[in-house]
This record gives sequence, structure tokens and C-alpha cells, in this order.
Amino acid sequence: MPKVTVVSSFYNEGWHVKDTLDSILSQTERDIAVVCVDDGSTDDTLACLHAYRDRRVRIVAQANQGLGAALKNGFADADSDYLAYHEAGDDYRADRLERQIARLEAEPDCGVVSCQSRSVGVDKSWTRETRPDATGAADTLLTHNPFPHSGTLYRKSAYDTVGGYRAFFRYRQDLDLLLRLSERHAFAVVPEILVTVLRHSESVSVKPDKRLLARRYREFAVYCASERRAGRSDPLESFGPGAALMRPRSRLMANEFAQEAMKASWRGDRDSARTFVAAAIDEAVTARGLAATIGAHVPMLPQMRAAYQSLRRRAI
Repeated sequence: MPKVTVVSSFYNEGWHVKDTLDSILSQTERDIAVVCVDDGSTDDTLACLHAYRDRRVRIVAQANQGLGAALKNGFADADSDYLAYHEAGDDYRADRLERQIARLEAEPDCGVVSCQSRSVGVDKSWTRETRPDATGAADTLLTHNPFPHSGTLYRKSAYDTVGGYRAFFRYRQDLDLLLRLSERHAFAVVPEILVTVLRHSESVSVKPDKRLLARRYREFAVYCASERRAGRSDPLESFGPGAALMRPRSRLMANEFAQEAMKASWRGDRDSARTFVAAAIDEAVTARGLAATIGAHVPMLPQMRAAYQSLRRRAI
């Protein structure tokens, strides 16, 4: 039985296969099993996975179901003591698993250990470091998730007690899992940068449509957590996917979507602006949302912006 199982999911990312597996298998922790899930890729990803030769690698191919289902399926048969996810394209420090396993072995009451991380733009033009604190993780996760998905290790016994990943969550599946884990188990953080996260052109943080869906999944995960913590049943467990319609509408999220709409209008992306306006109005009617609606339908806004920037340059 391997000490740790690492699952990596791929969707049309054949160019990331070798680098990803090299990063995982170069770990100083050698007692490792790797499960690669091809989530219905239409390019050469599956062929690239089969071309990689290492007895520790097992390949699972499925129809496209999203990351939540891919991870649930990938971990389904794991028989190791510890579980980790590795996002395609990310890079582990060589001792990442060794350092985190040592932390969990030293703290038997701890169910989750994360680390600091560095995010890097695909063209290496920018970097950003994240330094999470495990103190008060259960409350922190209700407002934001500071724990890098590719930098978090789970004790399998803790993972099993909460039911693992839930296939419903195509986005923010890590937040949903961490919220449930935080209600039963202690968290820890290794205060070192153990993973580098690649932000590419298809990342959720870059694509407007994905960012919108991710925000809605996040709000639903928090709603489920709030219901559980109030002593009520988990809406997703009780009512299935339809429970997403039960989530209270959010003025805060309406204003966030309206802000995104105004940004899109300002840069001339009227399709994205209208998408975010519709999402904002679906949440709540606010003054900011009405302003964004007007902005999304003003065809001269990009030209007004260009003229404004020209005037500023002249003034300088």
C-alpha cells in the first residue's frame, strides 16, 4: 500500500502531461501512487498519458464530467494514508509531500495540511505569493479560500469521514471539501512555498464565463456550510442539484457581477458585460447593477475610454 496517492486531472492539456508527471514523480517521498484522470479530452492528452512509462502511474479515462467528478473518481480506489491533488501544469517543490506528511504524522489530530504558494502568469510576467494561516480556518473559508488546491494534503481517514469531493461542483470543489473538513478536523500549514501554481489563459481567474460560474459555485458551497452549521441538513445531500435554486440571492454578489460588467464595458468586451449584467440582475437589482446595464449597452464607451486616456497622456 503506497503512503500517498496523488490525483491529477487533464482536459485537453496534452502539453502539460510530461511536466506534470515529472514534477509529481521527482518527489523525495518515493512511496507514491499517481492516478491520472482524462476528463473526456478531445486532443492527444490520453495518448500522451499512455506514452508516459512509470509503474506508479494509473490512467482513468471518463466522459467529460468536470473536475469534481474527476477527483471523486480518481480517489475512489485509493488505499493510501494520505491524498493530494496536483493540477496540470503546476510544479511541486521536490520535498513538498515529504514535508507535509511529516507534519500530519507529528499532529495526529490534524486532518489537513496546506502550504504557502506562488502563482505565476503563463508568460512569467507576474508572480504572486499566498501565505495562508490555519488559525480559524472554518471561519476564514466562509469569506475566502487561502489554501492552494495543489498545495493541500488530506489525511485519507478525514477525507472519508466527510465523503470526499462532490461531483456536483464543477468549480470550487476544493472549497466545498475544505468547508466540510474544517467542521470536523484541525488544519495546519507548512510555512514554506511548496507549490508553484500556473495561471494560464484557460484558468478560472482569467476567463470571465468561468469566473462567473466559479463565483456561483462558491456561494452555494458557503450556503451549504451555513445550513450545516445552523444544525440543518446539507441542502445538496437532502435535495440534490436542485438545491442550488434554494440559495438566497446575494446583493454582494450582484454588486460584484455589476463591477465585472463595468470593467468589461470599459475594455470594449460587450458580450462579457451583458453576461455579467444578466447575472447581477438575477441576484438582485442594485444601483451598481443598473449603471452596469447602461454601460453594457453604450456602444461608444470604448471610444470614450480611448479619448480619456489620450487626454490624460497630453496632460502629463
